[in-house]
Amino acid sequence: MRVASFRVRMVLAYLGLLTAILALVVVGVLAPDTRHAGATVLVVLVAGGAASAAVGAWVVRSVSRPLRMLTEGAKRLEHGDWGHRVALEGPDELGGLARAFNRMADCLADRVAELRHQAHHDSLTGLPNRTRFHDLLDEAIAVARREDTRLGVLLLDLDGFKEINDTLGHDMGDLLLRELGPKLAGAVRDADTIARVGGDEFAVLLRGVADLSDCANVAERISRALQGAFRVAGHALDVNGSVGIALFPGDGEDGTTLLRRADLAMYAAKRSATGVAVYSTEMGRHSSRRLTLVADLRQAIESEALALHYQPKLDLATGRLTDVEALLRWKDPQHGCVPPEEFVPIAEQTGFATPLTLWALRHAFARHARWQEAGIDLGVAVNIPASVIQDRRFPQQVADLLATSRAAPGALVLEIPESAIMADPGVAADVLARLQALGIRLSLDDFGIGRSALPCLSELPVSELKIDRSFVVKMLADRRTAVIVQSTIDLGHNLGLLVTAEGVETEAVCDALTRFGCDQAQGDYVSPPRAAPDLERWIEAAAALPAAGRVPTP
Repeated sequence: MRVASFRVRMVLAYLGLLTAILALVVVGVLAPDTRHAGATVLVVLVAGGAASAAVGAWVVRSVSRPLRMLTEGAKRLEHGDWGHRVALEGPDELGGLARAFNRMADCLADRVAELRHQAHHDSLTGLPNRTRFHDLLDEAIAVARREDTRLGVLLLDLDGFKEINDTLGHDMGDLLLRELGPKLAGAVRDADTIARVGGDEFAVLLRGVADLSDCANVAERISRALQGAFRVAGHALDVNGSVGIALFPGDGEDGTTLLRRADLAMYAAKRSATGVAVYSTEMGRHSSRRLTLVADLRQAIESEALALHYQPKLDLATGRLTDVEALLRWKDPQHGCVPPEEFVPIAEQTGFATPLTLWALRHAFARHARWQEAGIDLGVAVNIPASVIQDRRFPQQVADLLATSRAAPGALVLEIPESAIMADPGVAADVLARLQALGIRLSLDDFGIGRSALPCLSELPVSELKIDRSFVVKMLADRRTAVIVQSTIDLGHNLGLLVTAEGVETEAVCDALTRFGCDQAQGDYVSPPRAAPDLERWIEAAAALPAAGRVPTP
């Protein structure tokens, strides 16, 4: 306003000067007689002063007031009042300035709204982000506490997403997330909120749930939304989800605690058959052990603290040993013997699957080379996790190990889980073809569980089919399971594949498999997994095995 006041003063000064000049001119024209000059000047000055006052008032109304309005508008914008507009209209410069000011305010308001949306939403999926989810969760907890109601928190992790990123690139992963966002949003109720809270993690806020079944129903709908392959840029991508559930107030009374416990439940879901788990206090104790195991596993890989035990496969037609399967063992100084069922999933979830697999291959190849030199004619099989099969770098890593181990590729078998094929059949087929080109035999492991690779089985470069132990252990007690086993054996033979049954623990099961025409048996009835020196002694003691497959225990 100082500028406006200065301008007003300048206008008034000019008017005063103009009045004085006019007075002198009038005196010279109207009153050449100097006797009346003073009176004439006085009249002109009074009239000029009145005119100056009138003009000054007009200037204040026409200039100073609009400038004050523009200044006030700028101050209100500065303080975040993005809806304020200057109410000035007219064809003059000040009206044009007001219109330009209002257009600028509109642009600023739109930009601020856009920035606020970006700050609270994920750019790929359009869903709320972690920050927004925390805010909404805190608000919902306050309402639930006030109204004495329940709410649920679901945490979803995409199984197989990391492998897609690693093998096809992050751009492909981003495209998949764009596809998933609307599908997941459509799986929850209208009153619920789903947010992307991490790379492949989504959180769901369920307001006003009656009981656990409401949460379970939403989790089931989410699982159904992920079923089937997603067509992305010409690739058929298969992802599954693991869902953890936590309830307010029973599992936690603040957002941070609920999310942490839903996360623990989610990791338990990864180990379950259903892919869904509800938080329990036991999971908290398990979580502390898991965190310790992650750090200890890294050290075990680096310090060669792991070991391989070998379980033989028996040829049911000849009663002779054919191959052995190398199985990882870990005896930790603090935790004791950690079962593979516990530490292998941890390795897959924390990025250690490839280092762990390469460690096993290196030692299995070296052991096979020593057996060759000692005249022990046994093939060696190694399990390969699903995530490793989706890594296009893996065949070259195997080739490098072969070059340094002196092992015979034709005597080596890589056992591939059926789930590895279905994560991305195109990538899996490429990786398997390159492995076969190295001269290595390939086996399809855990056949019959999870999503079936049956549609592409005839196109896979595998030479062996392994029937999962879950079928074998029940085949004598359940007629339908026995039919499945028999049908799987027939299917394998019709495709020209060797068929091996896992989990053979009794003589009766071994006899039934022989009648069914199964080629090989593996399990504790033949021999439990043994350390290499113990296996060598066992082979020497069992040098002449009965043709019917009866394996003496030395």
